[in-house]
Amino acid sequence: MIIDTKLYILRMFLSILIYTYFFYKIYFQTKSPEKLKIAFIGLLIWFIFSIFLGDFIEIFFVVCIAIYYIFLHKDLNKLNVILIFFISIKFININSSYIIIYIYNVTGISGDYLVYLQLLIISIQVILYIKIFKKYNFSTYIYSFVSLSLTLLLLYIYLSIFFITYIFNKIYYFERFIDLLLFFVIMQGTFIFFLIFYENRVQKEQELKRNNEIKFENINFYSQLIEKKNLEIQKFNHDLNNIIISINEVEESKEVQRFKRELSYISSYIKDIPFSSNKVDTHYLKNIKNPYLKNLFLNKIEVMMNKGISFNFECLKMVSEIKRVHILDLVRIIGILCDNAIEEAEKINGGFINIYIYQDNSLLEFFVENNFMNSNQLSIHKLVEPGFSTKEEHKGLGLTIIEDIIEKNKYISVNYEINNNDNIFKAILIINIS
Repeated sequence: MIIDTKLYILRMFLSILIYTYFFYKIYFQTKSPEKLKIAFIGLLIWFIFSIFLGDFIEIFFVVCIAIYYIFLHKDLNKLNVILIFFISIKFININSSYIIIYIYNVTGISGDYLVYLQLLIISIQVILYIKIFKKYNFSTYIYSFVSLSLTLLLLYIYLSIFFITYIFNKIYYFERFIDLLLFFVIMQGTFIFFLIFYENRVQKEQELKRNNEIKFENINFYSQLIEKKNLEIQKFNHDLNNIIISINEVEESKEVQRFKRELSYISSYIKDIPFSSNKVDTHYLKNIKNPYLKNLFLNKIEVMMNKGISFNFECLKMVSEIKRVHILDLVRIIGILCDNAIEEAEKINGGFINIYIYQDNSLLEFFVENNFMNSNQLSIHKLVEPGFSTKEEHKGLGLTIIEDIIEKNKYISVNYEINNNDNIFKAILIINIS
């Protein structure tokens, strides 16, 4: 299919104009006269050099841009957008050529009309590309994923498409193998599409993991700080109580009696300090070496203190590595038991919670004990029954969740004890660690 030279130059100029508009819409995120000027200058340079260099102006431009963004400017995001732009151009050209060749073979229409028809097909494809880029915010996925491996892969795909197309054109096999070439380009484009979305998802997961690690480090630092301050408060209380006791032994006099009244007031004030009113010792928390578990208990202790619930906490032996159970499953179970205990204990005056941790060579046991309201006559069978809840809108399905967890792990068991006479509920989590 032979076309006139002037018509060929016109087609080249109009196609470059269309592609420049395409590049302007996907590369520049914001519109401005300065960016429009840059696009116009780029259009002129591209057209003038295309007259002398032909198809090689494209690869020359791509190589220069790649060197600039990889080694000088070091902005892989923009380079990836440019490479995807040129790969898209290749696909649009091959696709439009395939349609034109098919129309020519079927109708035998004049080459002049086919030139204008091809420009129309190119314009329609460019408009569709721009709409897809804008609708699915495709540029955001590219900009959010920074990887030299992706850049090199895009560069390789572009160069392979370019040279295969160029060779087919030179040996006059382009029309014969246009369908095979189109299939090759579609497969490459599909691969790029899924690669970008997959790598973007992986990068988001890695970023989320890093953020969680940072949060965990901050929580761990906060828990250590609380532990340290708590120990200092207890030491201060202990020393101050000893001082008060020693001063009380001084012989009576009016001044001493007045001073003792002041000391009595200070002593009563000290007893109101939250850590003084509950039997929790920091060395028990120090025995819990697993940071997830320690942070959980610190959080629950803080909640109980804020709600004014009396509690005892005891862990006599060191708890570090917990075998045969995933730590997150363990945190879920203990968290549910503590939350249920807190919710029941805060309903009544004199509510209390006891948390004990015992360990021997074969078993690790967690005891969570609390009192509950007289009106709540509880049954173990009912509590663990699927769908049963004592709370509104079935918000209290924690025990059935625990049952689901322990069903999947034969090394975990949970026993419940209910004393409806004394209104005491006890949950015992047992882990076989031997």
